[in-house]
Amino acid sequence: LYERIKARIAEGRWEVEGGMWVESDTILTSGESLARQFYWGKRWMKDEYGKDSVVLWLPDCFGFPATLPQIMKGAGISYFVTTKLGWNETNRFPHDVFAWQGLDGSRIFSYFVSTTDYESLASYPKKTSHETTYNGVLTPSQILGTRQRFQDKDLCFSNLHLYGYGDGGGGPTKQMLENHRRMKAGIPGLPKTYSSTVRDFLDKTKDDVQSPPVWEGELYLEYHRGTYTTMAEVKRLNRLCEQKAFASEFFCALAWALDAKQLYPHQSFEQAWKMLALNQFHDILPGSSIKEVYETTIPQLQQIADTFDEAADRARSFLASNIAKTAEDVVVFNTLDFERSDVCCVEAAALCSIHDETGRRLPSYKQGSKLHFIACNVPSKGWKRYRLGNQQSQSDPLFSWDEPKLETPCYEVVFAADGSLARLYDKMQQREVLSEGGRGNVFSLAVDLPKEYDAWNIGKQGAVMQYALDSEVHYRVLSCSELGITLEATWKWLKSTYCQQITFHAHSKRIDFNLHVDWHEDHLMLRTSFAVDVRSPRASYDIAYGVCERTTHANTSWDEVQFEVPAHKWVDLSEKTHGVALLSRQSYGYSAKGNMLTLSLLRAPAYPNPTADRGTHDFCYALLPHEGGYEQGKVIEEGYALHQSLVAERSEQSTGLVAGQFSLAKVDPAGVVIETIKKCEERPSLILRLISMAGRDGRFTLHFPLAVKQAWVCNLIEQRLEQLPVTAQAVKIAMKGHEIVSVELVLNDE
Repeated sequence: LYERIKARIAEGRWEVEGGMWVESDTILTSGESLARQFYWGKRWMKDEYGKDSVVLWLPDCFGFPATLPQIMKGAGISYFVTTKLGWNETNRFPHDVFAWQGLDGSRIFSYFVSTTDYESLASYPKKTSHETTYNGVLTPSQILGTRQRFQDKDLCFSNLHLYGYGDGGGGPTKQMLENHRRMKAGIPGLPKTYSSTVRDFLDKTKDDVQSPPVWEGELYLEYHRGTYTTMAEVKRLNRLCEQKAFASEFFCALAWALDAKQLYPHQSFEQAWKMLALNQFHDILPGSSIKEVYETTIPQLQQIADTFDEAADRARSFLASNIAKTAEDVVVFNTLDFERSDVCCVEAAALCSIHDETGRRLPSYKQGSKLHFIACNVPSKGWKRYRLGNQQSQSDPLFSWDEPKLETPCYEVVFAADGSLARLYDKMQQREVLSEGGRGNVFSLAVDLPKEYDAWNIGKQGAVMQYALDSEVHYRVLSCSELGITLEATWKWLKSTYCQQITFHAHSKRIDFNLHVDWHEDHLMLRTSFAVDVRSPRASYDIAYGVCERTTHANTSWDEVQFEVPAHKWVDLSEKTHGVALLSRQSYGYSAKGNMLTLSLLRAPAYPNPTADRGTHDFCYALLPHEGGYEQGKVIEEGYALHQSLVAERSEQSTGLVAGQFSLAKVDPAGVVIETIKKCEERPSLILRLISMAGRDGRFTLHFPLAVKQAWVCNLIEQRLEQLPVTAQAVKIAMKGHEIVSVELVLNDE
């Protein structure tokens, strides 16, 4: 059968399109995951069928980020087709044919399928929803309804009707084909039908519509907001796999760049990425699949994480053996693109201190056999060597705890009886972080009974129907050292138990919250919120390969419906002089309305998976008060740092063949993030992904210490676009605000 299908494809009688490896979610997946969806999807189409896919076909996804047009354009995608925005609860999207403009100004010709049944003037009651369908049955009512529902009749004389049962499979039926045979001849009162491929239709429509209306920014679906939170463990593992891929590809690329004999694990990485891409399918990652799906997905995601871990361990072991000079040397690796001073730990056995290259003792403390320390000034995308010692040190206490009051180098803190923050005073900025009468880290259990689509939607009654925590919460000091203090509390609430650890650092203003929950509720939603002393009409959110803004008010119905929105690493609310960011290592459901920052943690739907989310969970989130806006306050950097810890490595083999301090790549001036560094899939070279996250444009210089033969600008699927001149181990790159640029560095003669 498959060979017969391939024959029809070769004949042009069977259209293959889609663009991605699977019909992926796009709002929960990272920018790099989206790039790999396109790379492997388009490559498979080309290898298997000899076809170049140019249509992103996502009829059933639950919203689309503002960076997607640029990602599509960078992957060689010309068109975007969906249906789902027709499901908006409140506002009807104003166009069905339009140019979708991303943050950087990239535009993609887009088409919304308008299939629905005809509604006569005399029909009663009138439809109350804007819903369209991807299951076209090719009846006269649907053909007439498709044209009736279409909003851009003055621009287009033809409409796209997708016939066949697409949701669940089945395809066209004989009855549909018979209906088409009759309607294509022309029936009074009905539009004529004709057969076409989607690509031909879009080519013709684009030619006909020379100046389409422009929609700028995200395509927010006013529905299915629960998918940002449902099946929290799958979302945690997805983010974990993405971050482990980020680190592992860097370590393996670094090892290969320093010694070409070190084999880059292309095959295992390809298998891992394809399996991760599969599990980012738009009903798996959002949490809206049946129980049996997750019995397969969760072990697969754990396997993916293990694959990336094993490759990273091998590469770091090789690197450390060539960097360390003695058995007491510790090599600390930094996967991020800025110099860092942060906490890490290493097995130290009988040794109790650690020192930099000048012999200066670093802040540290011993816990069992592990030595925790602050590695100072570790270079961008590189490493720094330290040495263990046995120097005892007594330092003055930096932290003072007298329940419910805590004083740290950065803050004065008072805890409320329920364990929330009653006061948080920033000693550096000399201002209150929380609003007057407001509290921070307030947990809420909201009633969550949606009218329909249990796993997909959020029950609106939760806005007023919530359970209060009616017991006192007492913290104890779990650890205290010159690095920081960690407080711990345990409590029971309804049918679930909670254990929270809060860490205040000596070297950073970031406050880390680690929450363990044994969750056994039904139709309740767990959130934490912070009422901050900041007023701004807009908040900033980290999304796939970018930062977008959303309103914090409810002036219009478009603003009001965004009471729960998707984001990745953080949300930030800032005035000109100060701001506060709420960061998360695995959650995606955020809200910033008024002065309230909220993070959604858990749900408990019963359909289609009756056991969804029940069980144990571990969450890590953080609060970061800062000066200025999110860029000045280093929120982007802290978001990455929360996900990518410094990694300390010791080696039994110590050759000291390479320098004790090294940086593979760095960009100046500030404003551009080097995200991924990986080996090119098809050529012996490095790929570096550069992103103007904060929207800065200008000329930037990419520095690298290795001998580079050639440098190229590539697209996201690693096709070369433009050669760059290499001067003194650097290349200059002109970038627009919010632009994504892939740079290929050729280290050896091709």
